[in-house]
Amino acid sequence: MKQSRTDHVVNELRERLLAGVYPTGEKLPSEAELCRELGVSRSSLREGLSSLEAAGMVERRAGRGTFVADRLPDSGDAAKNWLLHREFELKDLLEARRAIEPVCAQLAASKATPQDVTYLMGLLYRFEIGVQQEDAREMASADGELHARIAALSQNRVLITIAEMLNRQLMEYRLNLFSVKGNGVHAIQPHREIVARIAEGRGEEASLEMLAHVNDIFKNLHDITHS
Repeated sequence: MKQSRTDHVVNELRERLLAGVYPTGEKLPSEAELCRELGVSRSSLREGLSSLEAAGMVERRAGRGTFVADRLPDSGDAAKNWLLHREFELKDLLEARRAIEPVCAQLAASKATPQDVTYLMGLLYRFEIGVQQEDAREMASADGELHARIAALSQNRVLITIAEMLNRQLMEYRLNLFSVKGNGVHAIQPHREIVARIAEGRGEEASLEMLAHVNDIFKNLHDITHS
């Protein structure tokens, strides 16, 4: 799944910060320099910096620029901070997922071919390898592609369009979600159950499994942001 320019900014700068490329407390390069390095516009850069500020990794000081935080949170704490600052926006997106993804799963169960199921199984395998390796980026990528593929199998152009829009907006959310230890493991069995029901052609049960999965994500977000 293609990464947005804002996600590119967040991921690249996050890696540099955690690697110590920019020392704690030091000022980041100018916006113009970062835009050139990252190949993005100022608006994409600023959106990315806002996300990193919400995660507690940088501080933006009026008239002075952007500075690395004096103490960087670890990746799990940074992810929790980001989720906390985006809680209400994420709830809106998850409510939309809850409305359309069960329908997509039900339709997919009636239309998926054996080849389609094999492809879904491959995405499950990719996700589970990401979990084993504690690779949040690979988990986020495989998870997004799995849900996008299920929507595509619905063969409903309206549902597919909405699902694609949601997936684009949820890419950074997925990365932060799977940066919190344990969340990847928690998603394995629900994914397996959804794909199994689609493979069996049991549309109503596929829909219920997907609904349970999205409801579980709601609960997980609440637990993270209210702990």
